[in-house]
Amino acid sequence: DAALTADSFRALSITSQGNGSTVLTVGERGVGKLLVVGNFTTNSNMTVTEVFSMAGSISSGFNNVATLTLASNAVMTMTSGASLYMPFVNNGTVTWIGTQGVYAQTDARWINNGTLDIRAEEGDGSINFGGQGLPFANASTGVVRVNIASEVQWGWAFENRGLVEINGGAIRSDGNSYTQYGGHTQLNGGGMAGIPKCCNLDNYPIYLYGGTLGGSGLITGGVENRGGTLVLDGVLRMTNSYVQSISGTLQVTL
Repeated sequence: DAALTADSFRALSITSQGNGSTVLTVGERGVGKLLVVGNFTTNSNMTVTEVFSMAGSISSGFNNVATLTLASNAVMTMTSGASLYMPFVNNGTVTWIGTQGVYAQTDARWINNGTLDIRAEEGDGSINFGGQGLPFANASTGVVRVNIASEVQWGWAFENRGLVEINGGAIRSDGNSYTQYGGHTQLNGGGMAGIPKCCNLDNYPIYLYGGTLGGSGLITGGVENRGGTLVLDGVLRMTNSYVQSISGTLQVTL
């Protein structure tokens, strides 16, 4: 693989260590194939160039600033309660399957330049994704596809500048708003929900500062359009108000 340098690892497997962790302290490395089942810590930047399978936790260690990167042609699968404790840059394709959530803590921001395909399920309930207060930045080249039957309790602060397709299920904000600055959000029968309020009040809205939002589905909490375009090209329902500032646009298809 041309992406692998002489000091890279062709393959690295981390197996379950109970409550302990396998720690790698060999400096910045590229890894062709990485398997994590259990707890893994790397104190330096790491780039996975081919295949990454994760069913455990990965961190950068105490007081270390290291980033995990998935290369542009690489693929990653997350299952069985994956946990991130370090910044992650997705330039490839990540598929989330299984029946457990993905959790994020400390410095685990997610920069999505590639594709995130959410196919995880939790019966008729919901599944958790991310940690409250941490940013999930879907860049202009980023794609997020939701193909589930239940709900994703989205803990990350979702900032969208790329493409988000909700084909089934719903993205339900959990402590942080869904805010769009560019790109497009498409509801293909799926739904969205703002941050819940107390006392059985309706949810806070989805915030639209740029880009477009359209399709067919349910938005719980309504939309506050402060500079984007709401495209009425399907059956779009809201449980609360649609509020538009002078810089927002409402596009109606007749």
